[in-house]
Amino acid sequence: MELITHLLESLLEVEPIVPFIFATPAPVSREGDTKIPDELIKKVEESGRGIITGWAPQVRILQHEATGMMLVSADGRIVGSS
Repeated sequence: MELITHLLESLLEVEPIVPFIFATPAPVSREGDTKIPDELIKKVEESGRGIITGWAPQVRILQHEATGMMLVSADGRIVGSS
């Protein structure tokens, strides 16, 4: 979870702004050692830079003209990107 927290915090601070969609199996279950902390979810929501969701349509995202990069991970380890 530490890697995911660091990634999200970095996306909130990077300039120029990089809009993002972060899909994870249970992001809004809130709190717990394998969940994204409530305060970080709130920070992302309030930033307007990105959204955290439980599912995202990968093919539609990849087809969108604004998509510059997509990271795919399993168990917190990045296994592929395009």
